Parts: sequence; structure tokens; C-alpha cells
Amino acid sequence: MFAILLIFVALMAIVVLFFQIWMLHPFYQKTKFNEMKITDGVIEPSLGDARGREEMAYRCADSYHNAIWIFSISNGSAETLVEVNGSGDSSVRFYRYRFADMYAVARENGGSYIAVVSTEMMRRGSSSEIVSDNFGDPEGLPIVNYYSDPLVAIRVSVHAIGGDEYAIMQVSSLTPLSAMVKTLYDQLMWVG
Repeated sequence: MFAILLIFVALMAIVVLFFQIWMLHPFYQKTKFNEMKITDGVIEPSLGDARGREEMAYRCADSYHNAIWIFSISNGSAETLVEVNGSGDSSVRFYRYRFADMYAVARENGGSYIAVVSTEMMRRGSSSEIVSDNFGDPEGLPIVNYYSDPLVAIRVSVHAIGGDEYAIMQVSSLTPLSAMVKTLYDQLMWVG
């Protein structure tokens, strides 16, 4: 009798895991893209205030577990004003080097650009590591379904505040397992 119960529990765990990872993966991605958009909205009003932008960047990075850079743009060059890594992943600093290219695309794309990047393809040195992006549709979301490699979302947004130009760059993991763990934790907090 105990063996039947154990098999039933194991089977249910597998079904729930499948549902959480495969069926809800696009939902997790949309949630992460919305968190990045919210982060932009929270930081933008404080871009002109050095202390305020740093505080908001730290709060958002901690809340949403992403890396955030804020740049001041003048005469074609970018100066890093804030750099925060709330993701716990030390490799996100390498994505900062993509800023110049992504900033140019964001300007062409109405001030906002999101690219989904395969971390495995980058490690292998592939030149085509962008799996999906929202170029041509600034409000669109580059959802990637059923991709086996770990994915990272990179968002660059351009803001003009009082005659000064700023850019916010965010990097966040889209790995299904991390999203699943966060969702399960949130579900546990609601239940408990």
C-alpha cells in the first residue's frame, strides 16, 4: 500500500514539474519582461538625482534579481553612473560590454530594446547568440518557447530627462528552473 502511495506522489510531482517548467515557461518570460518594464518605470523619475537613481536601482535589482546599469550619454559616449548586480550571477558583467550595440538598436527601436540571449551560445563563442528580440515592435515581447539552453533577457531603454540623456540596461535570467523556484516560493508564501 505504501509503495502505491509513493508511486502516486512521485507521478504527481512529475506532472506538476512538467506543468511548471514547460507549460508555464512563456508566462514566466512575460512576467520577467514586465518586471523589467516596471523597473524602468520606477527608476526613470529619479534619473536626474544621483542618490535617488542609485537607491531605486538597488531596490529593483534586489526585488527582481537582475543586474542594472544606468548610463549618462553625452557626445556619443556613455558614462556608467550605477552598476548593481542583484542576480547573484557573476557572469552578468560580461553582458555590459554589449551596451553600445544594444543602445544603438534601442534608439532605432523607439527607445526600448529587448533581446533574449542563449548563454550557452555565448560561451561557445557564437556570433549569433541572440535567440529572439523585439526589434521593429518596441512594445512587443520576444517570447521563446521550448528552448533548452539557459536564456538571459537584456533590456536597454533610452530616456531624456531635462535635456540630459540616460540609458538603463537590465540583465535577467529566463532559465525555467529559476523562474519555477521563484514561482513555487511565491505560491508557498501565499499559502503559508
